[in-house]
Amino acid sequence: MKRFFGDRCAWVAGVLIGLLSASAYGQVPLAQVPRYLPGYEDLSQQREKMSGQRDHLNALIVEHNNKTVPEDTPVAERLRLEGIQLREMMIRHVAASKDFNARVMAAETDFRTNSVKGKAPAWEDKEHPERKAWSDELRWAIAKNIGTLEKAKDITDFAPNYNKSLPLSQRLDIWASLFTAIAKKESDTRDSGGQLFDTNAEHRETDGQISRGLFQIGYNAAENPDNFYGRYARANGESLAELMDEANNGLNDPKVNIKCAVIMFATLVDRYGRIAGGPNRDGKYENGADGYWSTLQEGKKHEIQEMVKKQALAE
Repeated sequence: MKRFFGDRCAWVAGVLIGLLSASAYGQVPLAQVPRYLPGYEDLSQQREKMSGQRDHLNALIVEHNNKTVPEDTPVAERLRLEGIQLREMMIRHVAASKDFNARVMAAETDFRTNSVKGKAPAWEDKEHPERKAWSDELRWAIAKNIGTLEKAKDITDFAPNYNKSLPLSQRLDIWASLFTAIAKKESDTRDSGGQLFDTNAEHRETDGQISRGLFQIGYNAAENPDNFYGRYARANGESLAELMDEANNGLNDPKVNIKCAVIMFATLVDRYGRIAGGPNRDGKYENGADGYWSTLQEGKKHEIQEMVKKQALAE
């Protein structure tokens, strides 16, 4: 007795093993489907089905490769033909995997391309052409989190005409105007000789932490990977600690600051269902994004509301 994949049939074993490793062990992994993509449910179901087919096919190949038969027998010939059939099945599965990955990539590219089209936020002007990249980053970050952000029950306090039936570009414009209004208030250093939208703005908080950049974010927001910011970020394929990169002053990079701000804002909306939850009985702000950004608190948010309403009503 000798193993089926002996000298006589080594070429079949080589082909099968090569395709198996290429498909199932890293060369053609099935693409993850981002939750924000249109058609997410259909694509996820297709991925799950293909993943099951891949596991089944791999099991058949392992079973086939472990069989032993006498040489030059009808059974050996049947196993040779079975090996060829399995090889053809794997080739088809690899091709289908590539097609699926291409569909996901094309959908993500289209979604990103469309998401960055819209009105220029308030920070863009002729004197600061570099801020166009900020706007693209902001709109893309909002688009990826739009499903969570739209859980905010009080968005109409800022944009009275807001509803989910509006075109995506218009909804992104409104959210971008809200974030830009927050950044305008948070990073205004003109009183100390600085400027609006100061990417190097710093403020020492009452707990001793230093808030930085456009949205005045502190590195302590990511120091614990198990806090709710970290959990939300990881659930959406991000890592705040890696984004912020404290060793290299990452929060002073406006695009990093923007991305982190949107993730943190979405985390709070996901948790509390409101942008500005207002104070609790103890006078503390712990029920919305106003718990992190004081510019959204009572007595301060009026200006932001007016800025966003002006943008929204102009749509």
